[in-house]
Amino acid sequence: MKNKIPVFGVVSTLIVMSMLAGISGAQTTTSVINGALSLVDLNVTPIPVVAGSNVVISFGLYNSYDEILQAVDLQLQATNPILSVSPSSTYFVDTISQGRYSGFGFGIFTYTLHIPSTLPAGEYTIDVVANYQGATSSASTATIVPGQSVMPINIYVYGNPQIALNLYPQGQIIPGHDFTATLSAINSGTDTARNVTVQILNSTYFAADGPNTFSYGILAPGSSASSTATIFTNQNIPGGQNYLKTKISYRTNLGANVSNLVNVPINILQNTADFVVTNVIGNVTAGATYVPISFTVKNTGNEEATSISFSLQTIYPVTPASPDVYVASIAPGQSANLTFYVDADSHGNTGQYPVTLYAQWRQPNGATNQQYTGSSDYFMQIQGRGGTPTASFNWSYVAVAVVLVVVVVVGARMAKRRKGLKGKQQK
Repeated sequence: MKNKIPVFGVVSTLIVMSMLAGISGAQTTTSVINGALSLVDLNVTPIPVVAGSNVVISFGLYNSYDEILQAVDLQLQATNPILSVSPSSTYFVDTISQGRYSGFGFGIFTYTLHIPSTLPAGEYTIDVVANYQGATSSASTATIVPGQSVMPINIYVYGNPQIALNLYPQGQIIPGHDFTATLSAINSGTDTARNVTVQILNSTYFAADGPNTFSYGILAPGSSASSTATIFTNQNIPGGQNYLKTKISYRTNLGANVSNLVNVPINILQNTADFVVTNVIGNVTAGATYVPISFTVKNTGNEEATSISFSLQTIYPVTPASPDVYVASIAPGQSANLTFYVDADSHGNTGQYPVTLYAQWRQPNGATNQQYTGSSDYFMQIQGRGGTPTASFNWSYVAVAVVLVVVVVVGARMAKRRKGLKGKQQK
């Protein structure tokens, strides 16, 4: 829309312009009056300008040309998105005399603009463009020529940083156990965030097992940073989507401190059983055969396990003689005793040797043919019968041997000495 500011009247202005145009004919000159207008008393409020807010721009005009400017058409232009969401008015002024324009109370021109909330931080230019006409004269001719003044207004816009947090578990999440996860902080906003920190808060189903606060420093718009966290999962956590409570803090470029509580989604596929060995009974001696080894396993998960097949795998010098045990079911919190039989090579040395207990089972909440698996590593003590022990060395035996050697040596010397004294006496 246009705001018209009359001075002498549009009709008289057009008559004068037509007469002057007839005198000049087709000859025009633009360089003389281009840039004749400039801005004065520029005011931008509020300061600072923040994306998503409104800004008011006001200014006056100064005519530095030595003649009257006529038919002044004033409007805003910009190549950025600001004006696309803020349609601006066009001012029309009949004449502007030399000097500062202040005619009829319209000496100040005002525009109210909206700054898009998605506008990235940075400096933006809005041009005040004035198109007009003015007379030029010489000794013999008078000419009306068009002119234009482009008056830039530079505005720095502060954006809005926005920190989002993603969590990526490294492996399966088992209720009642720790899991390792990658925390990724992303600045999805329009300005830089400083002193970015993420704190893991305790909740019903999750708690940090180790450091709970992570610092990411400065995050520019679109950038991200990651850290690794160890998180404990409550045994009673339900299947489906759960949330890790976190607090995200940072400082904006305007110096404002921001702190947000953010619930990060974590998908627990379903309740599951899990087995932990709580006791091992059995002594194995090198060369022994079909020796029973008993494991007490407890279901520390939150789902019943059924049709459970346990399998024992070993390395030399231990060989499973009966490696498999079947258990019908183990409810959450319940235990079962498993007895395996093993042989030990007669040349095995004393020491602890790794064994692995594998488990394969079904669950009532699983699919018809779905199988669950798990494994745990343990150590089995072997007492060697030959060769050099490698697991330990008993220094008490060495001490006894040393004492015996000392006694023998001292006794031999004393006997030799008594024999020498006896010989002297006989002489």
